[in-house]
Amino acid sequence: MAEQNHQRFSVKTIPPANPEDARGRAWQWKLPEGRQITICERNAGSESSHMHKGKDPSKDPERLFIARGVVKIIFKIYGKITEKVLRAGDSVEIGPAVWHKTEVVEDALILEYRITHFDSKHSDTFQVEF
Repeated sequence: MAEQNHQRFSVKTIPPANPEDARGRAWQWKLPEGRQITICERNAGSESSHMHKGKDPSKDPERLFIARGVVKIIFKIYGKITEKVLRAGDSVEIGPAVWHKTEVVEDALILEYRITHFDSKHSDTFQVEF
């Protein structure tokens, strides 16, 4: 990570966390107080389906903000399926044990707010198929 420090500001370059992901790039902006903002560029037509057990405090609930584009999220709770279409400016909070599938309708920029830094060795994300 390249860093330039000056008297009253610093500039850092954050490399993509997943440069080979066909869905689009993502960056993990890890803030010093333990917070993190994950910025995801997602290509139209890409999908992801998973759930969280809630062991990671950042996934209880999971918080997403749609900054650009259109995203359809399909929720499955106790066998009941609900669909929501989210557009730029919309946010969603998803509790643990809620299976959800994200379908990107138009190229999107999605921000995820985390209260902890992501640790791939202790991920609370479980891939599921609907």
